[in-house]
Amino acid sequence: MSEENDLFDYDDDAAVAYIRPRLPRDIQDKYSDNDIIYIGDIIYDFYEKKGFFDESDEEAPELNVDELIRYVRTSLKKDGDAEFDDDDVEFLVRGELDYEESLGMWEA
Repeated sequence: MSEENDLFDYDDDAAVAYIRPRLPRDIQDKYSDNDIIYIGDIIYDFYEKKGFFDESDEEAPELNVDELIRYVRTSLKKDGDAEFDDDDVEFLVRGELDYEESLGMWEA
């Protein structure tokens, strides 16, 4: 995480507004705002489990996007109420990552 920006720069509504138009047309309206926010919540759970927010570490862990996508898919399957197509999850995750990058949350 960049020291200049923190999680408080993150805004759910802005994230949805950023992500939705960048999704493939056939899934732009398939998921609600809350669905898109839920994907972000799962991603943050992943970050916590992997130590991305641990400020005591001098070197931040490297993000493995494929591992993250697998984690999100597995989490969604565990949640019996969540209805997401596996093929769509990658687009939603990458949209979230693009939003985070636009905020400068991750060092290049």
